[in-house]
Amino acid sequence: MVEVTSLGAQLVDFYKSLVLTLPVWLMDFINLFLLVFLIVIYSVFVWKFYRLISTKNLIELRFSFLAVKYMLDIEEPLKTPNSK
Repeated sequence: MVEVTSLGAQLVDFYKSLVLTLPVWLMDFINLFLLVFLIVIYSVFVWKFYRLISTKNLIELRFSFLAVKYMLDIEEPLKTPNSK
């Protein structure tokens, strides 16, 4: 954990030393650009993750026995495919 914290601190120090040498309008532009870039990366990650999850059948639900029960108006419930 200490290595990650020190790496993060080093990156922040490097960024500050790089940005502080620039004019104010360019510092603002770079800050805005980095913020937009991070939001785009996050959006692409969420979109790809959503597409991955939506193509998988993670929870296999079988409601066909309910449709048959209510269409035929059966008094006793039908057995599910998993019940005996």
